[in-house]
Amino acid sequence: MDTREKFEQRIRTQLDVIKETRQDNPAPQYNLLQTTGAMGFQLVEQGMRYSLDLLVHSAQIMIPLWQASLRLSLTGFDVMQNSMRESSSQESQATPARPDEPSATRGIVSFPPPPGRPAYTETQSVATPPTEPPPAAAAPASKAVPPAAAAPTSKAVPPIKRQPAKSAPMTTAVLTPQPPAKQDIAALAPEQSFYFQGPDGNYNITAHNLTEFLRGMDSIDDETWLYHLHRGDYTNWFRHVLHDDELASTTERIAQEQGNMPADSRRQVRAAIQQRYAITL
Repeated sequence: MDTREKFEQRIRTQLDVIKETRQDNPAPQYNLLQTTGAMGFQLVEQGMRYSLDLLVHSAQIMIPLWQASLRLSLTGFDVMQNSMRESSSQESQATPARPDEPSATRGIVSFPPPPGRPAYTETQSVATPPTEPPPAAAAPASKAVPPAAAAPTSKAVPPIKRQPAKSAPMTTAVLTPQPPAKQDIAALAPEQSFYFQGPDGNYNITAHNLTEFLRGMDSIDDETWLYHLHRGDYTNWFRHVLHDDELASTTERIAQEQGNMPADSRRQVRAAIQQRYAITL
């Protein structure tokens, strides 16, 4: 019988004793509590022992695996290092140059001249072919070269002069000066002032100049604004009272635009006035 079965048997026996004894006798209950605590402590101890054994066995299995993995990594590193060393040694071996190949001289290039002419040299950063002229072919023995057929006296080839690149002529943009903005007009007489009233006469805002006109147009509703705009009241006041045909034409074009919202037409009329007059609100 193992330890667990022994503890269970003892607990059953003590439970029977508690049922048979009186309720006010604490001794059997204390014995049951002591037995239960001892059983729990022993179970915990056994569990810890089993866990420790499992951890030790796992470490005994994993440590050789880690060692083998480390050996394989070191072996692969040695192989790669040897391969790199062999590649560098092969690249470092210089190949002997053939006598008929051009020498890599940086800065001067010499071209073999034709027979009877001097060599021509140009400064570049390319390979230099051999500068010695090839031997002239011997003339056939059976034919004599007449004096008239002799090669003319060679002349020195002048060096090439590099012309600097011509830059495009610089052009200066001429800005047309904009006419200065006009100053706001003085206060007009009551009969020449503009009156914001609306279709029902709900407003009675007077504008004696353009500054008051801009303030008044922000104080009215959209219905009153569109009423005066579509009737041409703004256009007539600009043209016949202020004598500004350009501002009147701009306002008339804004009024004729289809689908123009009241806020958009207000903003456009304000921008047209402030573009022509120095008005700061």
